[in-house]
Amino acid sequence: MAQVIGYFEDNVVFTEGPFVICNPLGNGWRIEVELKGHHCPILPDLTIHKLKERLGMSGKTMDRSLTERVCNTLNRMARNGEIVLNGNSWVHTA
Repeated sequence: MAQVIGYFEDNVVFTEGPFVICNPLGNGWRIEVELKGHHCPILPDLTIHKLKERLGMSGKTMDRSLTERVCNTLNRMARNGEIVLNGNSWVHTA
């Protein structure tokens, strides 16, 4: 299940993988990602944005179910090595 965090939540403990979802100010769900050494998750790398588009999601959406499915897919890809830590950022390798 996709981990839900608060907007600008500090010191997140990533329980499902490097990707989490949030709904900043109720303006739509989006996916954020862990940045090593940073105090809160950030917007993903451009390679992840392109991957999200291929998975049917671009930008923010009011569809929480879609956001959760895409987030779960990204976390699964990270576990499988298709999304890797490059420096302190997560990137899609294909």
